[in-house]
Amino acid sequence: MKNILIRFLTMLLYGLTLLLLIATAAAHLGRWDWRADLFSHFVAHYAALALLATIGLLALGRRQWALIATAVFVLQVYQLTPLWHRSHHGKARGAEREKITVLQFNGKFTHPQPENVVDWILFNKSRADVVVLLKVSEKWNKALRRLEKRYPHHAVELRDSPFGIGVFTDLPGASLRLKHIGARKLPAVVLGAATREQKIPFVLYAAHPTPPISRALSELRDRDLLIVAGMIASEPQQNKILVGDLNTTQWSPSFKLLAATAGLYDAQEGFGFHPTWPVFGIAKIFGVPIDHTLVSPSIRIVDRIVGPDLKSDHLPVMTIMELSRPQRP
Repeated sequence: MKNILIRFLTMLLYGLTLLLLIATAAAHLGRWDWRADLFSHFVAHYAALALLATIGLLALGRRQWALIATAVFVLQVYQLTPLWHRSHHGKARGAEREKITVLQFNGKFTHPQPENVVDWILFNKSRADVVVLLKVSEKWNKALRRLEKRYPHHAVELRDSPFGIGVFTDLPGASLRLKHIGARKLPAVVLGAATREQKIPFVLYAAHPTPPISRALSELRDRDLLIVAGMIASEPQQNKILVGDLNTTQWSPSFKLLAATAGLYDAQEGFGFHPTWPVFGIAKIFGVPIDHTLVSPSIRIVDRIVGPDLKSDHLPVMTIMELSRPQRP
């Protein structure tokens, strides 16, 4: 009986190691195939499983297979390293600096209690200078009226679909405009504003592209992300911010191309692995970070806080950042 159990565990760990090898290889082919790109998002999960396989194989005396599992583990940890190491973090330059806080939340257009979400936002109103809400529908209309009283500058497009959007701020003199991106004319918001005391200017884009659940939708997402990246790159402002559920993770080729084209970096660097979707039931164990903030190198990220479960399939994210006035030549 003991030999049968050992044989079973051995074959199970062999199979797990092979699957991890296949998934790791597929993840690096995402640039050429949308299905392969889906494998790129689960780096933390591969790392945990590879570590488990390594320990199990060593315990069973299968050192060669343990070496393979270790190699997979090391590769995944290498990709995860930036989440704990601020190698690319920007630095707010210049004598004049000031912090702002951006709160973002993908609220679910069928959310059962939008009023409770707004209650939570208003409870944190002293902390949030800009609020970005995604998937807002007609069901949210009454709750958003309360938010508009607290944040007098806003741009909102309600849709009874996953692509409604609203951006709210109380920064004096802020201007907001709706843009419609790509073939499906998905709404995005461009906010031009300045900090409260030092009047340091910045521009913020809020966007929500399509989920990559088919070849066509994956291509649409990638094209829309590049359109937004091009718009951001052409902005004359030094301080640039992109916020949204981008339906990708930082390990995807699509995300890397977006960041490189726009000239931004991932605000999550240095703050650990914090999945923001999905957050319901057993699906939590497959959670990945797809609710992003990207900023220009002139901006220093002070803190990134993932909020509580607000009865959506996403978690809210609050990002505190320090901006500086552009240096004169």
